[in-house]
Amino acid sequence: MTILNKSPIITPAAYQTLTANCRQLQMRGEKPYILLTPENIIIKHIYRRGLWSSSTFWPYPFRFKRNAERLKKMGFTVPEVKQIFFFPEKNCHLVLYPFLQGKTIHASVREENSDAFKRLPAFIANLHQQGIFFRDLHIQNFIV
Repeated sequence: MTILNKSPIITPAAYQTLTANCRQLQMRGEKPYILLTPENIIIKHIYRRGLWSSSTFWPYPFRFKRNAERLKKMGFTVPEVKQIFFFPEKNCHLVLYPFLQGKTIHASVREENSDAFKRLPAFIANLHQQGIFFRDLHIQNFIV
């Protein structure tokens, strides 16, 4: 038995209702990845990577939630996961959390006088010194 069975299942009709007026923020290939609801809730789609992987026993949405909780305890501003659903029709989990205010480093780089990108290596080094490592580091994952 996997943790996969512990998240509520969302039906296609409920998914349609949930995503009806969402703005698409990111795609993964042809699939939706990050949606924003009119109520400023992020809906992150996390797709299973293969038939057998570590995600079979400890799915990524639960890792995401656990890691966010740990980072919050350390004083970082992180998303607070409100709900996790499993959507069998797309073979993915949906992670819902409030939109974090601010600008990504990617967006702030476009602004004149922004030194956020220059400060990023020192920030990442500080994370590593605290024992915090991420596999998915990119400039859209940091908000200033």
